[in-house]
Amino acid sequence: MPGVPSADGWPGSAETAGAGGWLVMTDVHDIEWGTVRPDGSGSRLTAGNAQELLELASAWKAGGAPEKVLPAAYRIRQRRERELVDHLGALARGAQGLGTLHGAYGDGLCGVVTEPSVLRRAVVRANRASAGRLASGAGAAALGAGGIEAARPRAAFALHVTKALKGTGQPPDGLQVFGDSLLPAAADAALGFLERLRAAGPRAPGAHHLNHARRHRENWLEHLPASWRRRAAEVLAPTGRQARSPGRPGP
Repeated sequence: MPGVPSADGWPGSAETAGAGGWLVMTDVHDIEWGTVRPDGSGSRLTAGNAQELLELASAWKAGGAPEKVLPAAYRIRQRRERELVDHLGALARGAQGLGTLHGAYGDGLCGVVTEPSVLRRAVVRANRASAGRLASGAGAAALGAGGIEAARPRAAFALHVTKALKGTGQPPDGLQVFGDSLLPAAADAALGFLERLRAAGPRAPGAHHLNHARRHRENWLEHLPASWRRRAAEVLAPTGRQARSPGRPGP
């Protein structure tokens, strides 16, 4: 991706990362279907790759001529890929000089920055530039004595917190730092998201987010204000197979 440091450079960055830095993971939220505003209105905050192709898919299924359907689909694909490259490039440029973010995840970056404020500014600027089309969340964890391996699951958890908050405007800068307690508005929005997933059932879209939250129940409880923890404990209570087997390591 032009303007995005290659994933080939990530091992070198990881090897030289020292205590005092911050491990970063980013992700474009809902890149396939776009983010729907969680207020029940059904309006979209961002577009999605698959969602944009639905009309063409219907035309194809109804016997639409390939010479009409395929070029139109390709133009959408080409535009969306350019938007993604521009967005990830903006994130990567935002950290230049104070860290390096590598294109390691397809629609996300991984790297190390000197402090969270570097990442915060980069995410805000990139999301503002691609408003209505793409929006990334980011998780960050301090690099301590355990190095990258200890920070990796913490950064991944922090990133998943932003996924629970997508479309809510919380956190307002799109960044969650591992160890920072959620503010009341963010806690309420995140638990509301998880409660809706629980009500929808294990086969509903997005159920994996609730499964992840249940595996990392203790982290959630530590990051919520005390008055929200009883509600969280009920939402995140393990069920079925999760209750019978130990949690899986990692993100």
